[in-house]
Amino acid sequence: MSKLKILLVEDKKEEIEVYESSIRRYQAEHEIDVETCIAQSISEAYTLLNNSYDGAIIDLKLEEEGDEGNQVIQQIHKNFRIPIIVFSGTPDHFNSDKMYVLDICKKGERSYGELVSQLHNVYQTGLTKIMSGRGVIEQTIDKIFWNNLHSKIPIWETYAKEGQNTEKALLRYTINHLLELLDNEEDIYFPEEMYLSPPIVKHYQTGTILREKSTRKLYLVLSPACDLVLHSGSCKTDRILLCEINDINMSFVKSSKKNLAKPEKEEQAIDCLSRLTKNTFTLYYHYLPPVKFFEGGFVNFRHVKSYKIKDLVSEFEMEKVQISAQFIKDIIARFSVYYARQGQPDFNREDLYTQLVAL
Repeated sequence: MSKLKILLVEDKKEEIEVYESSIRRYQAEHEIDVETCIAQSISEAYTLLNNSYDGAIIDLKLEEEGDEGNQVIQQIHKNFRIPIIVFSGTPDHFNSDKMYVLDICKKGERSYGELVSQLHNVYQTGLTKIMSGRGVIEQTIDKIFWNNLHSKIPIWETYAKEGQNTEKALLRYTINHLLELLDNEEDIYFPEEMYLSPPIVKHYQTGTILREKSTRKLYLVLSPACDLVLHSGSCKTDRILLCEINDINMSFVKSSKKNLAKPEKEEQAIDCLSRLTKNTFTLYYHYLPPVKFFEGGFVNFRHVKSYKIKDLVSEFEMEKVQISAQFIKDIIARFSVYYARQGQPDFNREDLYTQLVAL
């Protein structure tokens, strides 16, 4: 049986009793064990807070001022990784950023069972198992520390004494071991994994997606990563290479979708659309799948532009999305193959065929 751990921040005894009754019913109906820690004040909430929770249900009014729950939410956002649902008789007192909570509900309009079900849905994604203090990341980092780093501490001490930036190097080293863990398994990726949204780094990188202000067209930065490394706040290169991203519903995509309804053309249409998504339709298109936060499209390697950085700043705006590292590598490789292709002189194919048959 799975176990869901919830923090309830609520000061009214009768509300706590309603919650506990709802939890008993929910556990019986869904065969899940729910552990609840109850905080009836800000100080109790601060004492109980840690990264072990799968979710928190927070009332905003815990004392006379009426916004004490906001302080708990801000404390969670600053120090922890816990999905939050605000459940209050005065939801209009919420003054934190809405992006930091799953939902804002008014008491009486939803039941505690519904709130727990919402947190249970998040739990089933595995997010809290990964990101919580008892999650796989912490467990793996523990292994990396003891198995890979601890015995090598003297080496890193030597680099540090030489004045080198060992902290960043150790971060890279740790990330490489985390990636080793992931790369060891064959899993089907989800389209959302292709993108970082919003990206943490705010300067141009290989894989940054830009929108042209005048035409509203999308472009992908394909300059080599080494050219975009910042030195004293500036890139090594004075020009950045962009590749246009065509609309997800290009004309022949639309026609292929229409042909799906025509029996005589259905097979051809399925083949066309399937090869587009697999990047086997042509050398010069690369498919970017649409997701809720990005419209997707086809990178068109034939439509390439180069801009001075000052012009790029004035003519383009950054989208809140970036192609992630494992996917941009494939795009760069295909882009390179497209422009590196040479072909060979044509033979007389009929003669070659005749010779082969005669052998």
